[in-house]
Amino acid sequence: MKGLLTLATLIAFQLVPIAHGEEINHTFHCKIYASEGWQKCGFAQKGDLVKVIAHGSWKYGFFSASDANGGGGWGVLLANCPSGALIASQDFEHGVCYRKGMAFRALKSGSIYFRINDPDDELYNNSGYIEIEVEVSE
Repeated sequence: MKGLLTLATLIAFQLVPIAHGEEINHTFHCKIYASEGWQKCGFAQKGDLVKVIAHGSWKYGFFSASDANGGGGWGVLLANCPSGALIASQDFEHGVCYRKGMAFRALKSGSIYFRINDPDDELYNNSGYIEIEVEVSE
């Protein structure tokens, strides 16, 4: 099932501390819509450092609203990541959760995808978007 991420696959992403003073090779700005599945925003070469900053809020379900950090409960797509949180993946098997920022090393060369941590069959009642800035450096 495309889009289902587990804790075991989350661990495969190499989380890194956010450092300052690194040369940024590419910056991408995108709107990630809560009512859509995986959405492409940027690309990275294998091993590149990818940092994400998010702004705004969206609604998931008819009544729950959150920023990129998510709301209550745990998500279905990415275990141990709150429902409504922003998540990222390059291959739809490994993923990383936005938690007051996001930084990881790219597992492979290619596009980077983002979405809300909410199952595909529940996207219909979501609304709004999160604006993200994706910085990629070597």
